[in-house]
Amino acid sequence: ARFRVPRFSPDGRRISFERDRVIEVYDRRGGGTTSLTSVEEGWIPGTWSSDGRYVYYAGAESGTNGRRDLQKKKADGSGKATQLGSREGDQYPLSVGREGEILLAERTVDRGWDLVIATEGESGTHYRDFLRASYNELMGTISPNGAWVAYVSNETGANEVYVRSFPGGENPARVSEGGGREPRWAPDGSAVYYRNEGQLLKLPFRN
Repeated sequence: ARFRVPRFSPDGRRISFERDRVIEVYDRRGGGTTSLTSVEEGWIPGTWSSDGRYVYYAGAESGTNGRRDLQKKKADGSGKATQLGSREGDQYPLSVGREGEILLAERTVDRGWDLVIATEGESGTHYRDFLRASYNELMGTISPNGAWVAYVSNETGANEVYVRSFPGGENPARVSEGGGREPRWAPDGSAVYYRNEGQLLKLPFRN
């Protein structure tokens, strides 16, 4: 089968991934696999909640003309999915911070890709911009200590990897040269891994 977008749970015991248009969770100890969605639901795989109980993803509700909103479902497959909000554009969950902040890539018709922070609360899900500009910003991932975000931007005309502080968004710095995509942090935050064409690169990072 075709497997895509693998993501480790916070404790490392499980992996969420997409197989043939279905989001599944694999238990590394028991070896079993649980399906969280069906082909008909219209999903995009996302990331884990900080406590490992839920998987966030972008799902298309009926009546939304295919727009993808932020949803979550229990990682054990029980219960129904919960839609956390509805916005004008598509919402793609990328990473979750230490305080439960959900970093999203938001795609709108007039702006392209921007990075947005969603926070669940008793009165609903609240959104605020993390990085909104005339160029595209996407593929964001929060560092293990919650202080930085590595992301991709095409502000130079090509996709490159950048790092800036979280959640304030200050102190941006480009960390790739000659192109870069899909950044991920080392578990201890000591490095950023990213891909450039067929190469996997590692950049040491001082927190």
